[in-house]
Amino acid sequence: MLPVLAIPDGHYIDGEVVEPQDLQPLIQSAIDEVHYFIDPVTTAAGALRASHGFPEPWPLHYVEIGNEDNLFNGTASYLEYRWQRFYDALHAEFPDMKLIASTPYVTPPSGQLNDYHVYSTPDGMVSQYNYFDQNSTDTQTMIGEYATVDPNPEVDWSSPLFPHPFWAGSVAEAVFLIGAERNAGKIFGAAFAPILANVNAENWLNNLIYYNANAAMDVLSTSWHVLRLIANVRMTETHPVVSTAPTGPLYWVAGENTDSGSYIFKGMLNFQTKYHILTILTL
Repeated sequence: MLPVLAIPDGHYIDGEVVEPQDLQPLIQSAIDEVHYFIDPVTTAAGALRASHGFPEPWPLHYVEIGNEDNLFNGTASYLEYRWQRFYDALHAEFPDMKLIASTPYVTPPSGQLNDYHVYSTPDGMVSQYNYFDQNSTDTQTMIGEYATVDPNPEVDWSSPLFPHPFWAGSVAEAVFLIGAERNAGKIFGAAFAPILANVNAENWLNNLIYYNANAAMDVLSTSWHVLRLIANVRMTETHPVVSTAPTGPLYWVAGENTDSGSYIFKGMLNFQTKYHILTILTL
């Protein structure tokens, strides 16, 4: 596993935004934080890290500028000055670091990334099967957070979310992930969110894995099983599929794993009925 460091970028959940003339201290703080993670112990930043019990530098290659800057009145200032100011400073200081825009509304320079978060209903998740088809291969997308959180036609954020992953939602996530895998060259990776929840201290409903002090009581959600099934069969390249026969509501991705010499087909059939069939064939 490799870390992705998200840095504060002058946008707060109450809608407050740091003005351009006050942004430089936050930019310098971000630069100092990255140095803290990656510098050798012989430097001031590395020595400080070592004094906290971590003498070896962290393998940090990815830094995200902010988090969900398209929410809470953040989009305008992020597009106007915050993203560019942070990007220019961090790229100049760490030219080999991959920098991630926290919203898909930003198109980063070629070779960099943006972050896409989606919390939706089963139908909403399935509707995004083709979401990445038109994306450019110049910029990769990190699906930093995804989950089906409400079984109703629309997500009602004013009421409690569904308390845990549910089968129809997990199946819909499979359709969404299959669509992302069809565009693997444009996708950095995908992560269900949140991943872990202590059942005695939940602060967000709908989690991937539930646990407490007794490991025998750990619960792996339906979404965990779907994600494990899809992730355990890896493709090194994808291929187009053409069919002349009507197959009904079929969602698919096909490809091969050149390391194992296997041809792979992943398909989800009949989402709109109560019979959901997720099939993975390996030849």
